[in-house]
Amino acid sequence: MIVVSIVFLSILKFNQMRFNCCTILLFLLISCDSQLFYEKSNLKEMLLSNKCNFKEIDDTFYSNNFIKKINQLKNNPPNVLLLNISDGNFHKSFELAKIISSENITVFVDSNSSCKYDCSLLYLASLSRYSMKPIKFPTYSPRELNFIKNLSPYSDYITFSSDTILIFLSSNMNKSEISFLREASLNPHLNIANKLNNKKFDTYEPICE
Repeated sequence: MIVVSIVFLSILKFNQMRFNCCTILLFLLISCDSQLFYEKSNLKEMLLSNKCNFKEIDDTFYSNNFIKKINQLKNNPPNVLLLNISDGNFHKSFELAKIISSENITVFVDSNSSCKYDCSLLYLASLSRYSMKPIKFPTYSPRELNFIKNLSPYSDYITFSSDTILIFLSSNMNKSEISFLREASLNPHLNIANKLNNKKFDTYEPICE
């Protein structure tokens, strides 16, 4: 009788341990960061499976026929823009950001992409934004800074200050977010994606309806 009781208790204890392990594993799977989810998935395939009308924006978008490309984007705005920009153009990024904002286009930066300098303006212009890479406050690229430095004193070339950027973004951000971005404008190492990634992408609901 004692042996049977010991065996029964051992089985009961084993099952309890197994239940606890399964519970912990389930909790980890549910609470895991969505970044891990997206990294293990092919983002393009996921967008296609969600029947998303998406467009990839890279450095070549800013090259030839920019006006034509912008007009096409206005006339047929996609659900999602995939950003991969490492050396943009602040003037052109501003034009693109206005379309993203007015059409509320979702913006993604995946783990294999880049979003440097003024590219972050495109990220910030969208209410539906998610980046797997660090995002910094919009700045001029070294190439553009060098170009501006060599302008004549009487040039009418328009430059964008931090205040100009914040005024533009204030139309779709609350006071707390603007205050955070003002802090980020003074700290070039601050990763703003940690705070400003849209939390709806922490769930696994369809991206496009």
